Amino acid sequence: MALVVYALYEPSLGWYLIGSAVAGAGAGLLFKAALGSAIATAQPGATAGVLAVFFVIAYIGMGLPPILLAAAGQAVSDRVAIIAFSVAVIAVSAIAARLQAATLRRPETGGTALRSSAAQMTDI
Repeated sequence: MALVVYALYEPSLGWYLIGSAVAGAGAGLLFKAALGSAIATAQPGATAGVLAVFFVIAYIGMGLPPILLAAAGQAVSDRVAIIAFSVAVIAVSAIAARLQAATLRRPETGGTALRSSAAQMTDI
């Protein structure tokens, strides 16, 4: 996100594309980790319901920020709106990554193990 903001001040398509690719890869990794956690912690008979709720929340999470960014762009300048949006995305991503890391380090309880991402994805 920092590279995307930098591309606003030093207009460069290259920096913008690199920043967008890095931000997209990070978001994809967070999405994959969250999906893996949802699958791993779901009761065996409730996996479909957990995934349905997961995707509804994910779609809201992916759709609401652009709407809020557009609304903020009407209230303040585009640069200020994008900087505020970037700070918020970085903060939320850092919190999510920290929570995910804490979940993976948590010792197993009750026989529910967090399996590897490859094993989780083959179950889908």
